[in-house]
Amino acid sequence: MKRLPLAINLMTKNPDDFLEELTEAGSDSFLVHWEGNTSLHRTVARIRALGKGVGVAINPATPSAVLEEIVQDLNQVLVMNVDPGSGHQQFEVARQILAKDLVPIIEPEVDIHGPDKAKAEDLLKAAILEKLDGLSADQLVMLKITLPEKDDLYADLVKHPRVVRVVALSGGYSREEGNRRLRRNHGVVASFSRALVEGLSVTQSDAQYNALLDGAIQSIFEASNT
Repeated sequence: MKRLPLAINLMTKNPDDFLEELTEAGSDSFLVHWEGNTSLHRTVARIRALGKGVGVAINPATPSAVLEEIVQDLNQVLVMNVDPGSGHQQFEVARQILAKDLVPIIEPEVDIHGPDKAKAEDLLKAAILEKLDGLSADQLVMLKITLPEKDDLYADLVKHPRVVRVVALSGGYSREEGNRRLRRNHGVVASFSRALVEGLSVTQSDAQYNALLDGAIQSIFEASNT
């Protein structure tokens, strides 16, 4: 089987926490975000030390000048067309996709380490429902959300006539914790990335790697089947 380059987008405040594990899992390059990263120079240097490619993403309103001192160390600069986690802006872009008779994926992520995560999720749900109710009968979307603190919080979204599917990010949770939360949120299926590759390593034999990957896929499938 042909091996394609694996690039991982670390849309998190602490990307350094995941670099070694994801390098072991086979990542060839990383994209990290300028916003919220208080030690970007250190993060870029660590990625370089691991022998991996590195890019930096900035939000739409962030001037490119913030990267002047570090751009020579980068392989890529990405300018986001919406602010991450901004449900309203994501719906604006979604309408452009809907206009082409396609189904957009809307991904308003909530920080799992936020002190008021449950409250943020309540506000997010209300905002999403408001936008969904404004769609016409032939406009359908997918939602990609963070696993919530309250069980079945997003049941109204799962059943909404404008929603094709609600999928869940692992969002920084371990596979065990992600699966546990997933089982308690009926009708939501997994769209895990970091949790999927947890425990995988380029040092493993093909048989070991495939067996671990098969086990991970099966456990996530079973957790999704509620």
